[in-house]
Amino acid sequence: MEKLLVVDDGKDMCWKMSNILRDAGFDSIAVSDGKTALQKAGEESPALVLLDLKMPRMNGIEVLKRLKEMRAELPVVMITAHGDISSAVEAMRLGAHDFVTKPFNNDALVLTIRRALEAGDLSRQVKQLKQRLGEQVSGLEVMGESPAIQRVLNQVKRVAPTTMTVILQGESGTGKDLIAQLVHHHSPRREQPLVSIDCGTLPETLMESELFGYEKGAFTGAETRREGRLEQANGGSLFLDEVANLTEPAQRRFLRVLEEKRFQRLGGRVWIEVDVRIVVASNKPLREEVKADRFREDLYYRLDQFQIEIPPLRSRREDLPVLCQVFLKEANTELDKQIQGISSEAMKVLLSYPWPGNVRELKNVMRRATLMAMDQILPEHLLFEAEKQTLPAPGEAQQAGLPSLVSADGPGSDAGDGDPAPFRTATRRVKEEAERSMILKALAETQGNKSQAAHRLGLERSVLYYKMRRLGITRHG
Repeated sequence: MEKLLVVDDGKDMCWKMSNILRDAGFDSIAVSDGKTALQKAGEESPALVLLDLKMPRMNGIEVLKRLKEMRAELPVVMITAHGDISSAVEAMRLGAHDFVTKPFNNDALVLTIRRALEAGDLSRQVKQLKQRLGEQVSGLEVMGESPAIQRVLNQVKRVAPTTMTVILQGESGTGKDLIAQLVHHHSPRREQPLVSIDCGTLPETLMESELFGYEKGAFTGAETRREGRLEQANGGSLFLDEVANLTEPAQRRFLRVLEEKRFQRLGGRVWIEVDVRIVVASNKPLREEVKADRFREDLYYRLDQFQIEIPPLRSRREDLPVLCQVFLKEANTELDKQIQGISSEAMKVLLSYPWPGNVRELKNVMRRATLMAMDQILPEHLLFEAEKQTLPAPGEAQQAGLPSLVSADGPGSDAGDGDPAPFRTATRRVKEEAERSMILKALAETQGNKSQAAHRLGLERSVLYYKMRRLGITRHG
């Protein structure tokens, strides 16, 4: 859960925004002055700051400058009154990502936050990508060495220099966003913007305004004119993730854009010409969505100029050692650790796991393991995403396709009929004891605050509660 910092001298406003953020799935810290905001920004490393423009003693502009000196890449969204537009524009010149005016629409506020977080993530990913690849196609082996992924990378090399629209198909977590970045950064448009939009997280009511933009007064809450993602991507590439979630009206308008290469903002009368390379992604087979009347057939065939199928991690396990080393190196840098490697026993566990969350899950597992390890990653440091779900009852693990290592069986259970249980059973017991020890330590260090303990452990709060029940932890620190 991403943690956001709310800075506003009004207690009621802090309370309101904290509730909005909680309902949207964010964790938040609220403070009422600039000095405390700077202190918390240093201690908590928030993913984003919501910053009031007018505050006593240290105003929002000064706080913004100090925040950017601390962390230049930190996304900051300014909160302003209607009369402060010029100051908000000045704040954006100084590095603020965007601004919202009071009184604000809750959905619009959340959308602005998601856009800022997404832009920050994309910027970091592009920076990391450039560092890894050295702007050369030969560096693409960081994604793996298996024949399956090499076929994907060869397809990227072939299609990137063209203007063809690309459909990326693959399960969640397989790296469709990274492939989209590769297509853009190895195309003639690499110096122009790559703009992305996650259609799966957008409320239906905001989908068209996000894509096409709007004019002032186009709808309630449209206080100023705003460019849409399509306009921002002009000259570059537009990446639509989870495109199957586009509403029917948005699909219809988007098809018209593809055919005419022009569009109008919501509430606008002026036609805007655009030259954009389109890349879309879906974790649902778009052909099946067409058959089910959930996706327009004419739009599908307009998009279907070149398809790349990205294989799941379980079908290319030979890439695991390479990817593990890449993610270990990243985690060492991020967490300021010096973990030397992965034990052979831990690698066996990694290779036996089915990876339902694909490469994204592997990255999270390696990051948590790096945090917990002292000098080498061992089996007890591996905490899997499958354990974050409601695990199958005893006897159902094999039917669910899960190895006994992550089954819901108790510490004394067998691994299954005919299964070589001793290694897996012993490993499970070691993992459970390691989890119990880490959870108790985190609770003790946070004086029993489960939210903070969950954050330290890299877990959702509900997951921590589940693990506490499963491991029989009744102490609260």
